[in-house]
Amino acid sequence: MVWGAVIFFKYRTMTDAEVNKAKNEWEDFKKGLPKGVKIIAEYDHAHGTDWNGFLLVEARSMDAFQEFWEAFRDITRWYVDRTQAVIGVKR
Repeated sequence: MVWGAVIFFKYRTMTDAEVNKAKNEWEDFKKGLPKGVKIIAEYDHAHGTDWNGFLLVEARSMDAFQEFWEAFRDITRWYVDRTQAVIGVKR
C-alpha cells in the first residue's frame, strides 16, 4: 500500500536572510527523509487559492508518513504559517 499526500502551505512574511535560511534548512531536510517516504514534486503557487505552493509526497506506510509529517512540521514551523494535507491511498 502506498499513501499519497498533497500538502498545501502558506509562508509567513520573511526577510531575505530568513528566506535563505529556510531554503538551506529545506534542502538539508530533504536529504534525511524517513525510509519509505519520497517527495514526488514541489510546486510554487497554487493558482486559484491563497496557498503559496504544495508538495506531492508518497509514503510506504502511515507510520512513515507520520514520521515525515512530524519532522516536516518541526523544521518548517518558524516560516510556514499554515498547512493542509489531503491524504489518500494509491490504487
